[in-house]
Amino acid sequence: MGPGSQIHDSLTRNSLSRRDCHNYEDSRRLDDDARLTQAGMPWAREPDNDGYHQLMVSKIRTLGEQHLAEPLARCGTMWTVRVCRGCRTTARFRNRCDLVYCPRCQPKIAHERRASIEFWAKMVRQPKHLILTCRNTRFLSAARVAQIKTALTRLRRSKLCENWRGGCWSLEVTNESRGWHLHLHLLVDVEWVDMPALSRKWGQLVGQDYSIVCIRDARNADYLREVCKYAVKGSVMSQWSPHEIVEFINALGGVKTFGVFGSLHAARAEWQAWQAARATSKFSCPCGCDKFHYFSPLEFEWFSLTNERAPPEIKLPPPQLEMEWSP
Repeated sequence: MGPGSQIHDSLTRNSLSRRDCHNYEDSRRLDDDARLTQAGMPWAREPDNDGYHQLMVSKIRTLGEQHLAEPLARCGTMWTVRVCRGCRTTARFRNRCDLVYCPRCQPKIAHERRASIEFWAKMVRQPKHLILTCRNTRFLSAARVAQIKTALTRLRRSKLCENWRGGCWSLEVTNESRGWHLHLHLLVDVEWVDMPALSRKWGQLVGQDYSIVCIRDARNADYLREVCKYAVKGSVMSQWSPHEIVEFINALGGVKTFGVFGSLHAARAEWQAWQAARATSKFSCPCGCDKFHYFSPLEFEWFSLTNERAPPEIKLPPPQLEMEWSP
């Protein structure tokens, strides 16, 4: 294999330019990530997350589950460089896998969840933080996760919860050597909840005589942090055995672990419409230019060598005085 083909293969692996995006939303995300990174958002990548990420990939590969390890392994390994065509200002940012169990992507996912409901939470009169628990199970499966989510849907549609005006839910999973423990965090706009009746109803829906449920007044607390967090922290998941990590991914891979309902569903739809309208507007550089080049690192290096030189200065001749001409 010659050096030319090696460069071509490297460009193919590393390039994540706009033309390589699967759809317009992916290409728009490149601009959004650059804007938020420059703004110093709190979900910025941390060195610890990289360590948890690498540990998880190594453990999954020990079981030969390459199809599960590769999406994680590729996350954060490719850079895209954006160059303003006007002032030549550059910004670079990494690719994302957007998997809910990826330690590198989890802070960003939690931030996006919070941003989508934060405006609604400020208008809620009586926010309540509910925690619905289930008994531990020895094995974790997609069927068990589906059972919990179906039970939540039936609970929300029951007469007991008809006074719930709206809210959101998130699924959390723990494993502390006593089996898999699945529980739900809910933020609900409601004045009053019949806790004994809720405990009996929820226990019945999940196949138990009763269930432990908790409620907290969330008017003076940072309840969004609890409701919008990830299903399991990367720092915790990376400490699991390889078999437990794979079992978790097989059970929750591609499964929705966060949702909204009631009045929040309509409010979030309005927020998403605003986001869509915002996405149609062009991202602009501080210099006012809205046209950019997108390169992989190698493409950017070639661009810098061939195009970064300033154009030659054009010297105009001095102005000429008009002179009258007569034949």
